[in-house]
Amino acid sequence: MLRLLTLRNLLILLITFLPSFGWGAPTRVALETSMGDLVVELDTERSPKTVQNFLRYVDTGFYNETLFHRVVDGYLVQGGGYTRGLKRKPAFEAIPLEAASTLKNTRGSIAMARIHTKRDSARAEFFINVVDNPALDSTAGGYVVFGQIIKGMEIVDAIATVPVGSLGQHRHAPKTPVVIKRVRRIEEAVPATDDSCAPACSNAVDVMMRGFKEKDPKRFDSAALEGLRPTALTQCLSSCRSNPMLAECYSKAKTTKALKACGL
Repeated sequence: MLRLLTLRNLLILLITFLPSFGWGAPTRVALETSMGDLVVELDTERSPKTVQNFLRYVDTGFYNETLFHRVVDGYLVQGGGYTRGLKRKPAFEAIPLEAASTLKNTRGSIAMARIHTKRDSARAEFFINVVDNPALDSTAGGYVVFGQIIKGMEIVDAIATVPVGSLGQHRHAPKTPVVIKRVRRIEEAVPATDDSCAPACSNAVDVMMRGFKEKDPKRFDSAALEGLRPTALTQCLSSCRSNPMLAECYSKAKTTKALKACGL
């Protein structure tokens, strides 16, 4: 007789194969700006190293209260490296150009900025293409695209048309600062339901995610766990609703050992 996979074993299989096939929930971030909010979907499959670099800044809060300091209507808007008064923020080390990426600098795409003459010089700054910019795909090795605006492109268009002027070395600085107030990951919501399984499974999956991270933090990093969470919730809800008595066990579990006793 075939033995049914427990949810925990299923997730271990998923964490092994998800990176290879690009499956799982998309990684999205919200950019809350002084002119409105944007949502960016990151392409972890085609630009994984560049996405990892970007998320390092997101997760440390680096981008909060930075500016869109370069705005060129009909071209792009660039930000993420300066605070008010155009003071540069100290960034992490530069990353190598991810030449293997096949994404293009089309309207609404987001790419890493870098020093024009240095291929491996991208750090924190990024730009959003206001129009298709095919020249940026090849100029000096190209500028690596790592995501796409999926909500709020009208905000980008509005930012692109603000009055600009020269301030020090910056020739296209907005006269009124356009502030990136906060950049954060968008977490998957727990499926809505009117029964007791949703909060119970929310707790169970939280416990399970913490357990994975404590056991192997390198393998089960934040991005991997984020990709697993929707599948874990779906599987847990399915089990719980087929046997509602499990809800109490799931809701009381505080450790992975307790979850195993519940059958997870």
